[in-house]
Amino acid sequence: MNHRYNIKIFFYLLILNYFSVNLYSQNEKKIQFVGTARSILNNDDILVKDDTITSKSNMGGYALIDLGVNILPNKNTEILGMIRIKNQLGGFYGAGVTFDVRQLYVKGIISNVVRYQLGDINYKLTPFTFYNNDYDDLMQHPQVFNIQKDIVNYETFYKNNTWRQQGAALDFSLEFSKFLKEIKFNGFINRINVTDFNTVPDRFFTGGNIGIQQSKNVFVGFNYVSLFDLSGTSQNNSGFNNNVSSINYEVKFAKDNLVETRLFGETGLSNSGYSDVTSAPKLNDFFINMGISNFIKASHLKFSLSYLNVGPDFRSAGAQSKRVNYNNTPSFYDRYTNQQSLRSIGLFDLIRDEKLYNRSINSDGLMAYNPAYNNAMPYGIATFNRQGVNSKINFNDPKKILSLEIESYFLKELIGQGTPKLKSFKIIKTNAELNLKKLISIENNFKITAGFSFQSTIRNSEVNYEEINLNSAIVNTGIEFELYKNFDFLAGFIYNQAKGNEILPSRNIYSEVIDFNEYNINIKELMLGGGLRYRFSDKIYLAALYQNYDNSNKLNSQFSYSMNQFIIIYNMKF
Repeated sequence: MNHRYNIKIFFYLLILNYFSVNLYSQNEKKIQFVGTARSILNNDDILVKDDTITSKSNMGGYALIDLGVNILPNKNTEILGMIRIKNQLGGFYGAGVTFDVRQLYVKGIISNVVRYQLGDINYKLTPFTFYNNDYDDLMQHPQVFNIQKDIVNYETFYKNNTWRQQGAALDFSLEFSKFLKEIKFNGFINRINVTDFNTVPDRFFTGGNIGIQQSKNVFVGFNYVSLFDLSGTSQNNSGFNNNVSSINYEVKFAKDNLVETRLFGETGLSNSGYSDVTSAPKLNDFFINMGISNFIKASHLKFSLSYLNVGPDFRSAGAQSKRVNYNNTPSFYDRYTNQQSLRSIGLFDLIRDEKLYNRSINSDGLMAYNPAYNNAMPYGIATFNRQGVNSKINFNDPKKILSLEIESYFLKELIGQGTPKLKSFKIIKTNAELNLKKLISIENNFKITAGFSFQSTIRNSEVNYEEINLNSAIVNTGIEFELYKNFDFLAGFIYNQAKGNEILPSRNIYSEVIDFNEYNINIKELMLGGGLRYRFSDKIYLAALYQNYDNSNKLNSQFSYSMNQFIIIYNMKF
């Protein structure tokens, strides 16, 4: 009832706006329609040894349209409202149809100086203050899997490492003729939790930064974010707060327009704790990230080296929130085996199941992570209790034949957990793309992509139960070949192997370690995919894909399984 009532009001407002403003001025449209339409039909099946209970096949799908109306009542104001109409497969005559408001905001400029936005906002600051870290994706995916991953990113509003929040934002800048080029100011406030007028208070996340551009070669930024409970909004007096402040900088040097050297870095402090709770700890710590990079323009080669030190008590809700919520269960075949055990999240789920992903920053402690995929830096560059070096090499061929990226981390704990012995971590990853169309001069598009990622966690000790040795490796390859004009053949595979042991800390709501749990794993995952795609335009395509996924659990063979999926996707953006 509420959905229908809201939709009626929304359409009434649109009609009123239609008659209250001129649809067109001489050179500018006053109303524009934007959005997305999508239809998906999929058939999945699962094979589990000796499982006589789980349904072997499942068909699903949906059709949806996101219809947005962009209204420009004057040159300084923009209003966007977007509704979603979705119909699940099998819904007829209105059954199974849902209505929702997907996006709503108002933005504009005050006195041609101050820019503002109210409603849904996409925001980020720095990787240590407010940043949508994507470190669970250690490498690029082949295009045959990226089609579904792009849908996941659209559904979860992931774009350019921003978080989608509801709140308000302001920004303005001052320009100077001497000494300084520009100073930019911006700030925001978002509401994270809504009070229940009992034990849950209103929780807000606010912050901003001041960016000083001294010249095109020198930049200094001052950043601050604060997560806090608003006192008096509930019966609970134990308000939580988490504050992070930092300074980031960048200085460029150029030599004869041949080599560009860049010094960069960020350093800051964090404090976190609960008020009126004597047993809750106050966590205070700092971080340092500083480095140097060189760009050799003649060879289009860029390499960098940096030092990282993130204290064990550094906490930043805006930077340590993860995209994947590993406490969720998959939407497809969440239970299997004759015991109807919960199925853990696998690589196949990560590329297609948007319900596993977090849509806003997490303010209720540290999120769970999967050591099989990322144990070295589960919270990205803001992972606490780490120090070490990072190196990166980038090459982008000016003829666009080859692009290559190689990155490595060599890290160590700052303090031990449950023992004075320290863990050491290693990450080596690479991504490459070869454009054969440019290399062999053919008319049709022909691309090959490849990626590799290796991680290790090691702790040596004279005591056997303290020893840790965990290794994981992921490799993938993809092909994208244009058979005929706009008609593509896609294929690829992803292989992951994780083997070894870890000792994982168990924490309470105050982020204190209260216990340790043994973690043993020996799994292999193989995902194969192939299919066809026809591109009607850059924004419209039809794809038919077949994918096979095999999950082999060497320690508990009864949990091994394989899945197949045939899926048809029609996607349009307008």
